[in-house]
Amino acid sequence: MKYTIVCISVLVTLCAHSQVKVSFSSLSGYETNIYKSPSSFVSEGELLDKNDLFASSTYQDGIIQFKYGKNWENSNLKISFTPEIRYYFSQEDARRIVLNGRIKYGYNFSRTTKWENSVSFKNKNQKGQDLDANELSTPLGYNRINLESKVSFRLSKKNRTAISLSYGNKSFDASESRQVSYDIYGLNLSTKQVRWKNHLLHSYGVNIGFFGRKYTLFSLEDETNSFRTWNYFNAEIFYKFPFHKKLSVQPELGFEKRMDETSNQFGYNEFSAGFKLKYSSDKFLFNLTPNFSFRSFDQLNTTGNSTQKLNYKYIRANMNLEYKLNKRLSITSRAYIIDRNSNNNNINTTAYRSYQNNYFGLGLKFIF
Repeated sequence: MKYTIVCISVLVTLCAHSQVKVSFSSLSGYETNIYKSPSSFVSEGELLDKNDLFASSTYQDGIIQFKYGKNWENSNLKISFTPEIRYYFSQEDARRIVLNGRIKYGYNFSRTTKWENSVSFKNKNQKGQDLDANELSTPLGYNRINLESKVSFRLSKKNRTAISLSYGNKSFDASESRQVSYDIYGLNLSTKQVRWKNHLLHSYGVNIGFFGRKYTLFSLEDETNSFRTWNYFNAEIFYKFPFHKKLSVQPELGFEKRMDETSNQFGYNEFSAGFKLKYSSDKFLFNLTPNFSFRSFDQLNTTGNSTQKLNYKYIRANMNLEYKLNKRLSITSRAYIIDRNSNNNNINTTAYRSYQNNYFGLGLKFIF
């Protein structure tokens, strides 16, 4: 009881400080096909359908968000920490606990030039396999840390440009046979032009990135390491235009190329198209980001009735909604859909198959 009183006292004290914000969200919903399984699979001569393979359940989310910010002279500091849990009522083993944290420091050299450095981490605790990455078949649980340094500046009055360097490490939970981790190094350039039209700010630009992943695969059986190198190039063009001050849309076209420097087996080209729709007012916030992408592998073949180069067609959509009932209490909603259509129709394997996964939740958010 004393511990509870102390925690509440500390929370109230922190929230009384103007630079600290703490909120709690609770959402109830339903998720279909939690583990992203295909809709059919032959196991020991028996044909299983989605009734046998899909793990679906109602769920309860609990999310605490802590934010702290401080400004002084030409500097600013931002700290955020967000623990969240998703509990599945009929699939208890699928329970997911995620811890997100970030520390970001910025320094303004001038009105147009800024230097930002950040450290972020994420811990995800969840059982199961990630079938969206069959090239490595990694567990869902992992630890990740990222470091980034970014310089923002202007090439002209209407230009906004940023260059960033990043490093990260991601270590997956050990499976029965191996431990997988990778280091990632990145260089990213983003530049855009802005212009005012009818008292509304339009912008258009491009993002270009180069990333290298160095994988280490540790075999638990013979205690040996193997290595894998994948390099990535991605590019995106966009145009953001507002319909009025509250509503804007941003169409995007993207391209990503993965180069498998180790075996030349898992390289691919991916083209994508989508948009970001945002509506924001004093009481209502709505974000919708649908996207379609086509991924074609260079060397990887299907294992179904006919042999051809493996390809995926992805449809994804993410939606967030918040409506303020008063200064502290809001109605919130989240929804997500992913549909992967694969040309691999081999029902004797779960690898590289089609799948669908979606969830929808509705709840409340309280700001302390």
